[in-house]
Amino acid sequence: MSALIRRDSVRAILIAFLLQLAAPACDPTASVDPNDQTKLAPGVSLIASVSTITASAASWNEIDLTWQTSPSASGYQIFRSTTGATGSYAQINSVSGNTSRYADVGLTASSQYCYEVRSFKYTGKTINYSAFSSAACATTLPPPIIPPSEIDAVPQEYKILVRWKDNSDNEDGFRVEGFSAGQPTQYFTVPANTTSTYFNSYYLLTEQQWCFRVYAFNAIASIPSNTTDCTTLPASPTSLSATPLGQSITLDWTDNSAVEDGYKVYRSENGASFAEIATLPPNTVTYSDVGVQADVSYTYHVQAAKDGGNSYSSNDAFVVIPTTVPSPPVNTDVGFGYEPNFVTLYVSWSDASTNESGFRIEYALPSDLNNWYYYTQTDPNVTFFQNQYSAYYPPPDMCIRVIAFNALGDSPPSNVSCATVDYTQIEIVADGGGVARRNDSTPRIPTAGSRAKGPKSSAGVVTNRGASANPTRVKKIPRGLAPTPKVPPIR
Repeated sequence: MSALIRRDSVRAILIAFLLQLAAPACDPTASVDPNDQTKLAPGVSLIASVSTITASAASWNEIDLTWQTSPSASGYQIFRSTTGATGSYAQINSVSGNTSRYADVGLTASSQYCYEVRSFKYTGKTINYSAFSSAACATTLPPPIIPPSEIDAVPQEYKILVRWKDNSDNEDGFRVEGFSAGQPTQYFTVPANTTSTYFNSYYLLTEQQWCFRVYAFNAIASIPSNTTDCTTLPASPTSLSATPLGQSITLDWTDNSAVEDGYKVYRSENGASFAEIATLPPNTVTYSDVGVQADVSYTYHVQAAKDGGNSYSSNDAFVVIPTTVPSPPVNTDVGFGYEPNFVTLYVSWSDASTNESGFRIEYALPSDLNNWYYYTQTDPNVTFFQNQYSAYYPPPDMCIRVIAFNALGDSPPSNVSCATVDYTQIEIVADGGGVARRNDSTPRIPTAGSRAKGPKSSAGVVTNRGASANPTRVKKIPRGLAPTPKVPPIR
């Protein structure tokens, strides 16, 4: 009896020892080293192993695997490495026991992938795993179209410039994808051989980051760039002012952005093109321009800089350090233009000074050139103004003169130019398309505050920003003679 007990005890100990050795092969959650066979009990074969597999590239984004099946296997687990045959493997799928092939798709072109397969068998509630096959590697084919690279997103005032490098010679076009947190993804396409485009969307807001990816596509495939690029439109500075202090000009503005890389200051002299004069650190709100001269009209604006681009410009600020009153404008000319439902007043002149703060336009009736009335004023360096009236309320015949002004006073007035309204040229087109000509020469005054009946005006720059230090006294407009513009001129 004691001998029988000893045999049963030895048998139990041996079985427990063998199960302990085999346990790692039965644990699907254990970390797996496909090449580690040491945890299998010596001489114990739980299930037939997959001896060899073959891997072959089927296309630029697919590799096909094949192996010989075993009648004792319930299925096969497929593992993949992107770091070579001896690299780290991760399971990508499982297939049934009668399956001898697998297509791995969605891969990257011209890239190597390695695979190993092991079989498994269900025995009741237990799963037994074989050893891993030897590794098989293959490299995907070159892409049918080479994706773009060097994606670059640059803020450009109210839009974003997206640039890339075109690496293919067989694309049908490019698809640009823009995405931002909390906003719907935006897609738009451009023709082949394009290397840049502008992104301007209803969803594009300042201070909100947008990222971009570019796809090259043709009839076979659409392949994205390997990288993206992100940028943010910075909010524009506002409330720019320019104050002369001795022989320098101090600029002040409001910083409205939290993402700017810095600020750029631009200056124009006597109406010439703007040139950058300073690049400043982020959060800067003031700048002193010491490189100025007396009797020169300067115009400034400021932009927030970001990722090689910039925000929309601030308002323009105008300033001059005068030593004399400005010279009078010359060659003033006035005329009327006609189009259906509108009459437009055109005024032009030549700027003969370099130190004006602006121009004031005055008018008088041709029958009374002794009484002049204020019409409007413009910024410095402006030489053109127009004002549009409704044909229902045309302006009267009028004469115009222009005066330059600065902090020291007014120039003498320019020459006087007069124009007569030709009522036979005024056309009123009804909604139904009917045309009527106006022969009534009585000017009508727009209703105050009426947008539909008020004039539209424009000049070279935004007007009504400055005032004459010593303006010429002009009388108020007699009601019934001429309409006063109710809408400030626009740039």
